[in-house]
Amino acid sequence: MKLDCDGSYTSFLAAKRLVVPPAGFACGPLPPSLFAFQADAVRWALERGRAALFFDCGLGKTAMQVTWAAEVARYNRATTKGELLICEECQAAKRRASEAARSRRSYAARKAVGA
Repeated sequence: MKLDCDGSYTSFLAAKRLVVPPAGFACGPLPPSLFAFQADAVRWALERGRAALFFDCGLGKTAMQVTWAAEVARYNRATTKGELLICEECQAAKRRASEAARSRRSYAARKAVGA
């Protein structure tokens, strides 16, 4: 291991750190159905551009995934035509599709009521 002039391991590590500039975009308001931590995670992923969200069971991965996909499709409407493909294994995809439909209906209903 090679250290710099002052022998500081901290500065050695700092020199090795990779800094990846954000490649995403700033989004507008997110659905009010998301909890604050979910909205923060989706916003972070959209701004980073190259990001992954790893959440445990029951923390609303589907709501975050659907919101992320809708925002990306909206932002890139010219290239995506408002559509985005999400690939998953068959069993997860069936469950996710029904949860996504439920989430969209809930958001549409709240929007119609003005909530």
